[in-house]
Amino acid sequence: MRQGMSAEEKVESRADASSGRWTLSGVLLAVTPMLIATVASRGEYPPLTVSGDRASLVFSEYLMHFGNDPVPQQPEINATFLFRNVGNSPVEITDMQPSCGCLKPRISSHSVAPGESGRLTLPVKTATEAPGFHEYTVTVHFNDPKPRATTLTLKLVLPKKTIQIEPRALYVIGQSSHTVEHNVVVSDLTEAPFHVEEVVSSTPLFTPRVIDRQRDENGSRTTIGITISEKLPRGIQRGIVQVTTTDEATPYLHIPVLARGPDRDADELVAVQPEHFRLPAMKNMSVAATVECTLPKAWKISHIDTFPLELDVEFENVEIARDDLQQLRLKLTFSQLPLARIEDGVVTVHANDGNDMVTIPVQIVWP
Repeated sequence: MRQGMSAEEKVESRADASSGRWTLSGVLLAVTPMLIATVASRGEYPPLTVSGDRASLVFSEYLMHFGNDPVPQQPEINATFLFRNVGNSPVEITDMQPSCGCLKPRISSHSVAPGESGRLTLPVKTATEAPGFHEYTVTVHFNDPKPRATTLTLKLVLPKKTIQIEPRALYVIGQSSHTVEHNVVVSDLTEAPFHVEEVVSSTPLFTPRVIDRQRDENGSRTTIGITISEKLPRGIQRGIVQVTTTDEATPYLHIPVLARGPDRDADELVAVQPEHFRLPAMKNMSVAATVECTLPKAWKISHIDTFPLELDVEFENVEIARDDLQQLRLKLTFSQLPLARIEDGVVTVHANDGNDMVTIPVQIVWP
């Protein structure tokens, strides 16, 4: 069978094979040497027809292998097997016997008329399954009208159970309302799921709260609602929502949040260089990141906030040629390392009594 065939083409190919037509090359070993010599001397191979009692229910795949790499972490993995009745009589699917209780096979129809197609879905509940390689089977019993059975096999590698945040970061573009909550779901799919104790924000522009908790055999899921302030300063604003958990290995989780406020005036230049930068997580004043901020001259800088709090900022004014602009040079270092391996930080430059601000994302790189 050629490579790159679709599932439907594979069903068609298997249906053609089920008609019972075979060429001599497929059965040479079953023919006597004398017959082989006689046919060869003529320089041609006449067709040979072999009739057999073949099942009418044909599947596109009998073995589905998801590869040697772990599949993405998810509560349920679904494998779909397409089938077709290639016979002249109706097929009645009488039973499906999975190899373990984690399999809950579903079928589109138990009765399949001649020429009709359908699908069998094999969902695997991963909550109680150990990481590593697994082989699952389901035996399908059917009448066509003779009683028959065929086995479908699924092979895959399950990943180590992990903690998930969906979406990993929250981006809100356009006008937002304080009555609208944007949901983020934190899931713990480990054997001993944690409990979310607290959610706080690095900025008053974003207000988080826990709005739902669920816990079952798949783990724990906590839904966090994040409200965006209606009084966003102009431009793009960033912040971090910190989630405190009861897990000693993962005491804090962080959700980056980005929201766009009203557009700035066309002649109001605000620029940050570089826009994105990396800061090594090292307690060393000689290891620093430098950022240049170009701002309107009329902006009166009041203070600079950082997240995490262990991130220190020193700044100085730099002379530039334009009279309508000012430039700040920020030097970022760690006075001490955060207790948790925080990977996302933010620096906020406040101006004009909080009416204007610039937020700068920081990627913290741990050794």
